Amino acid sequence: YAMISIVLLAFSPAFTIYANIIWQQCILPILIVIFYITLTRFIKYKEGKQFVLLVIIISIAAQLHMSAFFIFPLLILIAIFYRKEIGIKYLALAIFCALILFLPYLYHLFFEKELAKLISYGTTHRSVYWKIFRQHIRIASFDFFRYYFRYDFNAVLTKSISFFKFILYPLSCILMLLYVAGFISYLGWIIRKRRLFDTTEEVLVKYPLPFQIAGSMTLTVTITYLLLKVETPPHYLIVLFPAYSILTGFTAYRLWNFFWVRIV
Repeated sequence: YAMISIVLLAFSPAFTIYANIIWQQCILPILIVIFYITLTRFIKYKEGKQFVLLVIIISIAAQLHMSAFFIFPLLILIAIFYRKEIGIKYLALAIFCALILFLPYLYHLFFEKELAKLISYGTTHRSVYWKIFRQHIRIASFDFFRYYFRYDFNAVLTKSISFFKFILYPLSCILMLLYVAGFISYLGWIIRKRRLFDTTEEVLVKYPLPFQIAGSMTLTVTITYLLLKVETPPHYLIVLFPAYSILTGFTAYRLWNFFWVRIV
């Protein structure tokens, strides 16, 4: 499962292209990987100091791009579900650390009169940005090139691989199906379990912890974007690497036992 997800991430057009652009948000995957590791340790060992570290990581990430701010709903849910394990002391410390790290932005809000603009933007009538689901599929597959090259996509594809496009491009669409199936598998799991994470041995054999984390991040970020009616150009979804490869790899991993699947 790890090897399949790693290969999918390494060959991801969106991840590869954004990694070559000098944008602040392109540093996000480094922090998100550290976040994954720390969250895995927290779920396993239930240590309050690990939760403080999670808050610090996302607070730093939010300084790079606003998209990281939308992981805070997941942290709030974790704080609610694991409040006894975290403890009041570490919860207070986490809030204090977040306030310190957000001081520059808080100063901007209250002393540079940005708060009025923020409220004005929040109260304007905007439609729900349902296109986020299409963006997810593009970021998770080679169809990202359709966004990247726009009207020149077909010309670039023909110039690159000639008539092989009729074979290779349809095959690349399999990644879309794998991602959608992986995300639906997570939705089915969380509806049945009605809990954020499950670390019992019989569950982890079928639904590994990285899969549970990737699903929870994707779901909470997507719901928050929809509720707040945030337009989501593709670079707003950099914050979900490596969740895309983990969800896509989950379905590939489950199908890997079939001989013809391995051939394809």
